[in-house]
Amino acid sequence: SNEQKYGRAGQGGDGVVSAISGVRRYYGGGGGGGATRCYQYAVGGKGGGGHGALYESADVVYSADADCAPGAGENGTGGGGGGGGIVRTTAGGRGGSGVVILRHRRKTAGCATVTVPRNEPTGGVYLRRRGYGIHTFAEDGVFTLARPATVDMLLVGGGGGGGSGRGGGGGAGQVSVLSNVLLSAGSYAVTIGGSPGLQGADGGVTSVAFDRLVFSAVGGGGGGGGANNVSDYLLRTGRTGASGGGGGVPSEQGRPWIVYASSPGGEG
Repeated sequence: SNEQKYGRAGQGGDGVVSAISGVRRYYGGGGGGGATRCYQYAVGGKGGGGHGALYESADVVYSADADCAPGAGENGTGGGGGGGGIVRTTAGGRGGSGVVILRHRRKTAGCATVTVPRNEPTGGVYLRRRGYGIHTFAEDGVFTLARPATVDMLLVGGGGGGGSGRGGGGGAGQVSVLSNVLLSAGSYAVTIGGSPGLQGADGGVTSVAFDRLVFSAVGGGGGGGGANNVSDYLLRTGRTGASGGGGGVPSEQGRPWIVYASSPGGEG
């Protein structure tokens, strides 16, 4: 079969489930490996991981309108980008940006997007749900407390970009879940880790900081790039990150059907 003859790129690992936003969902899925020759994508992990590119060569060509490119990591999840292929799809997919969600208990229940009541925390997109006030930051901002408060926090680092040319999938950003954190009154700077958009790039750090108090989640490692020359082996190692990027797959120059062992992934 094609799968036995040409090998199969690995799918991305699933992330972490959280319902802090009021909806149960995954965060931090890994990107799928690139250039599988099995006529289907190597899927990204649950939590925004992008799928890997399809393989193309002189004897395997898809129609001009076929979407063979790798998928990007989903923004707001820290998902890793999918690994790139060859021919039309060499570049890896970018990683998804991270997110910060802070939740505090309110005196009254309800479920609505509303104006923040007086003296309650402010910042981000505000949602009132089931007795909680929920603040979601998809971009940099400020979380302000008029008085001390106990909060639950979710911080997700940016996902790593997928490697190029039969590259490994990008590693997911770190998912940090904190409960019952007592915060002093003040303004907390929220920084959302993104992805530079470059193939194989590491994801950025997400943080919430006030004075010397810093909560953070590091970004995922970029996926290793593939190559058609065995001497470039060391260039294909995935980068270190919260979740290490996958290793790229080399093949002998001019003979892409001879598949060697994948290079190692980066450390997580």
